Amino acid sequence: IEEVTIEYSEGDDGDYEREYLEGEDNEPMFEKRATLHIRDQGNKWTKAGQGELSIYFDNINLACVKFKIDGGKLITTMISTESNVQQLTDKEVSWEGIDQDLDSGDSQEYKAEFSSSQAAQEFIVIFNEATELSQTFDSSYVEESGPED
Repeated sequence: IEEVTIEYSEGDDGDYEREYLEGEDNEPMFEKRATLHIRDQGNKWTKAGQGELSIYFDNINLACVKFKIDGGKLITTMISTESNVQQLTDKEVSWEGIDQDLDSGDSQEYKAEFSSSQAAQEFIVIFNEATELSQTFDSSYVEESGPED
């Protein structure tokens, strides 16, 4: 796991802006093949497809899970500071996130099936780290910006 570092740069107005760097070209914190399912309104899991499941963290989107379905479609879900991940079976995990393609802003439940229990465990660890980074970013942003004059 590559360490996330914080760099400060002075903006035009004298304020310092944070940049979160994860390595070159915004590399994912996690990336594995999986099968993605989305819980529908009838409370049933619907298969979205197979593809690459990744977790990213940056200073714009904070933490997000991206799923690139074989054949092209990209599903991006934001991980909120209150998101949690659960292990359903040895190789299955679920989490709630906000689909960036939906205008409603409602959270949705997702399930990933991995080929190994090790991949599922790694996803849980990295997901929790990304959530903690988001919480740290949120709280430090409030502290740095302070009350408006």
